[in-house]
Amino acid sequence: MTSTIGCRALIVTWDGGGAALPAFNLARRLARAGHEPHLLGWVDQAATADEAGLAFSAFPSVPPWPRGVSQDAGVEQIFEYLTSSRTRMEIEDAISRQRPDVLVIDAMMAAAYDAAERSGLPTVVLCHLLGSLFSGPWGELVMGRPTIELLGTADRVLALTRRELDAEGGHDCLSYVGPILRPDVDTSAAALAHCGLEMLGDRSRPWVLASLSTTLQNQPEMLPDLLARLGAVPARFVLTLGGAVDPSTMSGPPNVELRAFVPHELVLPHVSAFVSHGGLTGISTGLAYGVPLVCLPQGRDQGHNAERVAATGVGIDTDVAGVTDALDAVLTDPSYAAAAAAFRDPDAGAEAACVVADLGSSHPSRA
Repeated sequence: MTSTIGCRALIVTWDGGGAALPAFNLARRLARAGHEPHLLGWVDQAATADEAGLAFSAFPSVPPWPRGVSQDAGVEQIFEYLTSSRTRMEIEDAISRQRPDVLVIDAMMAAAYDAAERSGLPTVVLCHLLGSLFSGPWGELVMGRPTIELLGTADRVLALTRRELDAEGGHDCLSYVGPILRPDVDTSAAALAHCGLEMLGDRSRPWVLASLSTTLQNQPEMLPDLLARLGAVPARFVLTLGGAVDPSTMSGPPNVELRAFVPHELVLPHVSAFVSHGGLTGISTGLAYGVPLVCLPQGRDQGHNAERVAATGVGIDTDVAGVTDALDAVLTDPSYAAAAAAFRDPDAGAEAACVVADLGSSHPSRA
């Protein structure tokens, strides 16, 4: 990664579903390289950090998110958590305690930009949204502030997708580094067997990964119809529910394996297509493995992302009613696989980790 001495990185995140994955994967990469990452996030993320062996602190003012309540129903409360002066002060407290050499912040956390500017620390922004969307009117509406002004306060803004996927390439301040993949994932037969996925070694029929949001949206309403339609497709599926829906409450057809959670990086090397809800982290991760997509957007920025998937020829933007035809096209028309293969990047994430480590190593306190 880098020859510099290990640095301390404070990574500020929030429980926005797949939006948080880049922060955790970045921390994993930094830790493996001998650096000292510390995550500051919501209390709901503590178990994930503990499982990964990562240092973690929770925002004192953010309570656990109520089970069974969609974040879409609590937009005003989430906006308060992301923008308030209380959040800014809690980030500043964490900076005082952790004494980091570099600060890494989520692009949607307006309060974190203010804390970063006050701290004087080298700052990296993780932009897990399409740059053209976040730097335009949509981003300003969501953030309540001009996003270009916010992004301009950082030393580096890392766009966590490929430039080719972004309409008009986004803004000049963005550095397109691709998704931050989980490092050194074991995809061997033994690792698959350990997770109960040894059946992926059987290639007599194609396998497809299907995954909807890890936060509650309209999955309970759409899943019964989706499962019935997947049952009619001459392929086999691993459908992960991401903790948003309990697999025991669902009944799938024989060709669908229902799982609560499986790391996508474990499954993607073994599949021929990926059915996604259209979150950018999932889309970019699938493309980093060269896997074509079928997108079923449910809201938020997902419709825009799905349009870009279709425009670049790496997949199809559809709905549940069209999923059977879309899968037939993606699995039989080689143009989709060829377009997705051009995005393949097994080392995705290395550049982002280098940027953070190098900025941290250049902090004056380390001279």
